[in-house]
Amino acid sequence: MNAGVQRCVNNVVRQRKPMPGKLVVALVRRLHQIYNERRMAAPREARTALRNAVIWASGFYGIRRSAELFCNANRSMGLLVKDVTIVKGKRIEFFIRSMKNDTFAAGHTISLNWVTASGVELGELFAAYLVQLRADGIGSDSPFFAPTSRAGIFVPVEAEKTSKFNHVVKQLLRKFFPHLTEVQLADYSFHSLRQGGATWARSRGVPLGLILAQGLWNTVDGARLFTPPGMHVR
Repeated sequence: MNAGVQRCVNNVVRQRKPMPGKLVVALVRRLHQIYNERRMAAPREARTALRNAVIWASGFYGIRRSAELFCNANRSMGLLVKDVTIVKGKRIEFFIRSMKNDTFAAGHTISLNWVTASGVELGELFAAYLVQLRADGIGSDSPFFAPTSRAGIFVPVEAEKTSKFNHVVKQLLRKFFPHLTEVQLADYSFHSLRQGGATWARSRGVPLGLILAQGLWNTVDGARLFTPPGMHVR
């Protein structure tokens, strides 16, 4: 009956903006400061700030997709506690177990510097977070990003539940940058951290090949979508 009838559906896709590097540096530092200042007097606020700083740093400096960080229900994607390794004073290593362009499902390891070129102490941040997870009894097979309880401790994500924290981007933008309008906020999503990380790295002279390796792109064309036209290598 419907043979020969064609439907045309136009979906408007909103282009997200890269998260500005200076904003990320300032926010991660501020969250780390809140953790250090309030971990005794306000443990829930402190630990939430610490986790959120690690989330932003992972997406931005790790140039990661949200699905590679936050666990799905069956734990086939996303970081588990055991997937993050601290090499004290040198680097933080992520084992990305599954990603959309990993044809053979072999997984990949990426590294973050202990201290960034802009002076963000990623190593201290991640080390403190892992110490708190272990102190609260979060096991190695639990999702790396854990919720906080009202008592102010980290609690494991229940089996067959997800650990999605994509909302943290909008949440923190609203809290720390209240001058942003809802229209401006709509320009940013979690993927803005991945875009912003690649753009920030390229603007600071990081070779495109290293950005490809960190972002786990298979082709140069893939990375071109995440860096301003003036920074492209021709």
